[in-house]
Amino acid sequence: MSLKKNNKNNILWEGKPSLFPFIFYNTKYLFISSVWCLFIGYYLILLDPAKFSMQGLIISLIALSPAISLPFYLGYRYFLCNQILYTIGNKSIQIHKGHQSKSLKYSDIGSFTIHRTIFRSSKNIGTISIFKGREKDSFDRNKLVLIAVENGFEIFKKIKDLTNGKKNLNDEYNDSEIMKNNKSSLKLFLKMGLNDENILWLEKPHLLPFVFQDGMRLLLMIIVPVAALLYIFNEISIIHNIEPEIIPATIPLIALATGFLFRAMHLISYRYFECTHVIYAWTNKSVIIKRGILLSNVTVLNYKFICEPRIEISATEKVFKAGTIIIFTGKYRDFIGKNLQILYENIFDELVAVRKPFEVVTRMKKLVN
Repeated sequence: MSLKKNNKNNILWEGKPSLFPFIFYNTKYLFISSVWCLFIGYYLILLDPAKFSMQGLIISLIALSPAISLPFYLGYRYFLCNQILYTIGNKSIQIHKGHQSKSLKYSDIGSFTIHRTIFRSSKNIGTISIFKGREKDSFDRNKLVLIAVENGFEIFKKIKDLTNGKKNLNDEYNDSEIMKNNKSSLKLFLKMGLNDENILWLEKPHLLPFVFQDGMRLLLMIIVPVAALLYIFNEISIIHNIEPEIIPATIPLIALATGFLFRAMHLISYRYFECTHVIYAWTNKSVIIKRGILLSNVTVLNYKFICEPRIEISATEKVFKAGTIIIFTGKYRDFIGKNLQILYENIFDELVAVRKPFEVVTRMKKLVN
């Protein structure tokens, strides 16, 4: 690959976002609200007693505003896509938007994540979020989001190779027993291009503590609806002592209780499925968290910027001698507050339902320090 000169940053790769995934990025809620508002606007027009009066048209237009704004928003995304250029150099990553550019040096990167939907995984398109590492007493925030990157996982591996520095470690960290019990996970991780790294620890979360992370809430979501349904059906069974009009009155209660019960079952089944596709690992370069089918969501945490990892143990985890390891490297979410000020909320990476968490954190601290 030929290298171009750009000041002192040799360009190793540059590319534009994939058009349609970029245009439709994070637009699902706008689509849903647009369809919903089309129905509302249509019925408001039908219910207008004056039929197309000025007041009725204004109310309908307000209701239809999300649907009306959708094509304009998609057109703006199309224009923006043509203005964006991603650049990966040997010293920094840059995003160019027209005449503006934003960059982040590899030495300052604290964590980065690739996210791919099933459709995007098949097309090898992904969104890469890169966060500046944050020291304990530093409040300097910066992030880059490379949306709809073609050959996303190859670009992700390139960033990983340029970001993480090796640790000189002894063989005592390598747990051969864990490696032996996680051969399938090990093969999956090797697809990430970890050939030049030593996998020192690899583990899947403990199933039951992972599924029942907030056990009390799930327990209430099951016990209360079941108790309500049993009570209702018990009352209905004494049919000879009940007037006929009382039975229809129980239908909303049955529907509500059934809804809560199905929600609890859905949450349990979703977490079970999620748990089977989660792997935690650390190498001599970084901490890696893999979620989703195949390699659809992978997070890499730089040892240099890992603040003091802490442990939280829920009641369920305590029973199974597991715990959640919480790591902060400088990730954040920005949003607009009440006074139209930009506010920031820290984002923590969690290794949920890890076996022997205190032992794991003790070993991790040796890598961090």
